[in-house]
Amino acid sequence: MAVEQIDLALIDDNPYQPRLSYHRKDIDELAHSIKTHGLLQVPPGRRVDGRVELAFGHVRKRAFAKLAKKEPEKWHQMPVDIRGLTDDQMALFALEENLKRRDITPLETARAVHKYLTSFPSKTEVEVAGSLNMAQPTVANMRRVLRLPEKFLEKIDQGGLSFTQGKELLIFEKMANAEEMMKAALGGLRSHGGYGHANTVEGLLVSIHEVASRHFRPLDKKWQGYRWDLLFDTRAAGCLKCDKIIRTHPTKSETARYCLDDSCWDRHQAEHREKAAAEAKATMEAEIIKRAAESVTAEAKQSIPQGIPAEAPAEAATKLKQRSVPLVTDGSGTVLPVPCGSCANAETCDRSYFHVGDADSDRLVCEKQVDVAAGPEEVKAPSPEVPEDILALAREKAGTRAEVLDLNDICTGVSYWRQVKQGYAILDDELDHVDDPGECLERCTHGFHYTFDSKASQQKANRICSDTKCLGRKKSAFTRAKNADGQSRKRAETRAIKEAIAQTTTLDRPRIKLILLAQMDGQHTGRHYYGGTDGKRPAQWLWDKVSAGTPEHDRTGAKLFKAIDKLSDEQLAQLVVEFMFYYLTDKGDIGSYQVKADEPLKWMGVTMQLGG
Repeated sequence: MAVEQIDLALIDDNPYQPRLSYHRKDIDELAHSIKTHGLLQVPPGRRVDGRVELAFGHVRKRAFAKLAKKEPEKWHQMPVDIRGLTDDQMALFALEENLKRRDITPLETARAVHKYLTSFPSKTEVEVAGSLNMAQPTVANMRRVLRLPEKFLEKIDQGGLSFTQGKELLIFEKMANAEEMMKAALGGLRSHGGYGHANTVEGLLVSIHEVASRHFRPLDKKWQGYRWDLLFDTRAAGCLKCDKIIRTHPTKSETARYCLDDSCWDRHQAEHREKAAAEAKATMEAEIIKRAAESVTAEAKQSIPQGIPAEAPAEAATKLKQRSVPLVTDGSGTVLPVPCGSCANAETCDRSYFHVGDADSDRLVCEKQVDVAAGPEEVKAPSPEVPEDILALAREKAGTRAEVLDLNDICTGVSYWRQVKQGYAILDDELDHVDDPGECLERCTHGFHYTFDSKASQQKANRICSDTKCLGRKKSAFTRAKNADGQSRKRAETRAIKEAIAQTTTLDRPRIKLILLAQMDGQHTGRHYYGGTDGKRPAQWLWDKVSAGTPEHDRTGAKLFKAIDKLSDEQLAQLVVEFMFYYLTDKGDIGSYQVKADEPLKWMGVTMQLGG
């Protein structure tokens, strides 16, 4: 090492120096310091082709040049510590010098690190991170930002976009329309007091999530939005470990995942629908088999005689054969009891599975079909393999019960506001309002359907009626019966109230209690926001009772009380009592009519007579 005075014209910047501009203020301050105190630290450099390349100290070189303009004879040379530096050392000097700058931006740091690693391919991020006292992921993330399109790097340079925000935009980098996605995400940020999310990292993360939710298919039900209904189990399908997904952050503590492979997502959706359809049809088949087995079992039980006499085996055999029940006899020709009544294969069984159940009984059991330990009354039929002809007959008898429907084929609207199309009705919503609901559920074969929802990951039993005329008749019959009962209650209450009014001659204690009750619970104490749907307004009611012929435009409060003053004491008392009862009685649906005046009527000694 040797410090030499080198002419400024022969001194070059470090070829690995990424910095292209220097602040004039820094140069002026350093020039004043050098003029006052001299050069306190001699920068290192190396000779290359007769010239000198600085390892660092580029601001010092420019400070000397500024001083040389005024005093060239004193400042035209600068001391340089000439060393035998390698390219690697020169690059590291340049990198370290930049990282020590107070005004260095994260993007400039990233460019310096990237330039060093590209200039020396043998160097690794781990080695550079160790040299710069950084973590390897930090170095990797700095370099990743440089993959942004140039227009977004310019925004970072200009201060319109932070370095960390730029890193978050890289979520879209592998997409064909990456720049459009990034632009849309930035467009969701608030600027100049307008609408949008805050121009922060958190605000950009929310905006990125919103862009993803508009363009990509969801992998979480919570974030499926209105465009797609996620049906399949993404975890079971392996989607959450697939490399064709992106993860966004709608909030600091939540993560949303989206699929980048539309065809794969659609395939899983289709597979789910097929599976749902298969499960629904299997449910239908199971019901048909169950009904067929019950039917066969009932017929078989009816065909087995009780207590077959040993002396008439031929006659018993004839009866059993006519009923297609297997016949088993012992060596003397006595018919033995067999368990065929619980078996759907009774007609085709070769009886090769029969054997004596125990030593104390000659009862035969079937080791394939019947529980040997069960007693004669405890034998349980297994799930039989029903012959196709019986299945066909069962389907024919089942009628529409054998027709399974997809809710999405007969409904309109999204699942939250789904409505069935004309000609169909959701039976489960109507059962509380129809006459004989058991007939609909258990016996109907001309409109009852099982349904499934091909857009639901969790299936539930849905039942649909396609015979809406029949359903309408049942609803009408139910309503008539319900209204008749309510009408009966209302008539009884009305008669009792008329009696109480007729008995009124003065406002005794029970009637004063009636007034207090009506003032607390009467419908007239509420406000009539919707046109008085719970009865007439008090003023209208009084006018109709006192002077119904008075036209509407002439009905003032003063005139109403003048008309009231003309009533006798008894008439006034009766008017008050009738007024109170009117606002205590039910004004709702007649089918669910509630008797509310029973207690005050009892105070007056009036008893209601229902059924009249």
